Formats: sequence, structure tokens, C-alpha cells
Amino acid sequence: MTAIQITHLSYTYPSQAEAIFIDLSLDLDSSWKMALVGRNGRGKTTFLRLLAGQCPEGREQPPRQRENEA
Repeated sequence: MTAIQITHLSYTYPSQAEAIFIDLSLDLDSSWKMALVGRNGRGKTTFLRLLAGQCPEGREQPPRQRENEA
């Protein structure tokens, strides 16, 4: 079952001209184990903040989250 669904996420930091995420779509299944890896300053924390609705102010389309139905 899909635990989190992201559809067409785009985000640009307020101080940047180019977007860090462009049209990102992703379905995360509740049974999957995932790791978010990458070099420093590549957007890992920003991605998690966007998921949590705690992103810094910028131009964005918020992710859509969906709870599993029992």
C-alpha cells in the first residue's frame, strides 16, 4: 500500500534561481525500507522538510501525503 504519494513536486530556494526539485513524483510503499543518501548540500534535508510541511519559504507545490486505509 502507498504510505506517501508525491505528485509533481517542484521547489526553488528563495535565494536561488534554479529549482532543486523539478516535477518530482514518487510513491512510497509502507512495506519498503528506504535510505536517502547524497553529498552535503544536495537537498536531503530540504526534501524531508517538504514532506513534513516545514520547508523554508520558497516557490513550491506542496507534496500530497496519504495515510494507509486499514
